[in-house]
Amino acid sequence: MRRYDRVQWTLVPVAAALLALNACGNKNDEDKILPTRASLEVTPPATDPLVYLDKNPNDTDTTDDVVLVDVMLRDSGGATFSSFTLELTFNPGVVQVGQIVNNATPLGDCTNPPACNLLCQDNVSPSSATPANTTGDLLLGVASGQLCTPVTVTTPTRLLTIAFIGASVGSSQLDLVDGPGSGDCEILDGLNPLSITCDAGGATINVTR
Repeated sequence: MRRYDRVQWTLVPVAAALLALNACGNKNDEDKILPTRASLEVTPPATDPLVYLDKNPNDTDTTDDVVLVDVMLRDSGGATFSSFTLELTFNPGVVQVGQIVNNATPLGDCTNPPACNLLCQDNVSPSSATPANTTGDLLLGVASGQLCTPVTVTTPTRLLTIAFIGASVGSSQLDLVDGPGSGDCEILDGLNPLSITCDAGGATINVTR
């Protein structure tokens, strides 16, 4: 056998051993890096009238890292309003706002605004002056234009849905900031806030592996 043939045969078992070690190393890494799971714990208060948080009924997957949180309005006496604002705080190191689902608000579709000039704004974009996913303070508002007709609700009604994504293992409480003021949680008829409180009911998103 020529010398280079012997060298080739010597290298074959060495290379095979290295590949086996490599495969074992990769398997161990995969075992350690498990996917994250996110879940919502919330008990909506029984107060009426109230703006509160609840789990979206379509969010049935318990194995993914996305949580769909509904922002709900309850007023059995009937709430007539033309706009609403929301301020919600969270831990941006644990969860991030992935999307505001506002295509079916009681005032109209923010993704395809009606001709009466529905106005929808939020600070989710990184280009915002105070990005929600940096500050942990989500601000948004939906307001009817002058040509829009106010709406009245008498049964629990979804205002919009917020899709949160798990960012790291931990827990993040969600808090609705109540009270008058720019960005606070308010239901308004024109410029006049209705007497409706906001309570997140201790809503907490838990991210685990």
